[in-house]
Amino acid sequence: MGDASEAMLALQYVIPGMPLIYSGQEYGMTERLKFFEKDQIPHEKGKVWNMMEKLGALKATNPALNGGKDAASYRRINTTEDSKIYAIERQKDDHKVIYVANFSDQLVEFKAPTVVGEMTDAVRGSKSNIPADYNFTFPPYGYRVWEVRK
Repeated sequence: MGDASEAMLALQYVIPGMPLIYSGQEYGMTERLKFFEKDQIPHEKGKVWNMMEKLGALKATNPALNGGKDAASYRRINTTEDSKIYAIERQKDDHKVIYVANFSDQLVEFKAPTVVGEMTDAVRGSKSNIPADYNFTFPPYGYRVWEVRK
């Protein structure tokens, strides 16, 4: 997945279902394990581990990411750059999670009219108050997972 690996990993946690995690991925491994040969997985926790820990806690505790019989809604969010920006909203009762990612290798400026309000970035922990008609700027393969506060 290259440069998009973090954005794709975050997407796995917010779409319906369970994330698919490969052996060693949680330790930041990017190469394939040898098949039918003994191969080592490093056990040093780093950036990917921390990200997965935060996203796993979000998936386990926020009803907006529920699946199964009592599933939360899943809706595509329209942006002014839909060919490069993928944005979705998951909602259950008063709980809402918004995922936005730039899946291009270029800086993208765009608007997402329904992405408005007080939010907390689930991975970085920063808080934002996004006004209506906000101009977003996402770097190549940049992403955000926001919990919307009501």
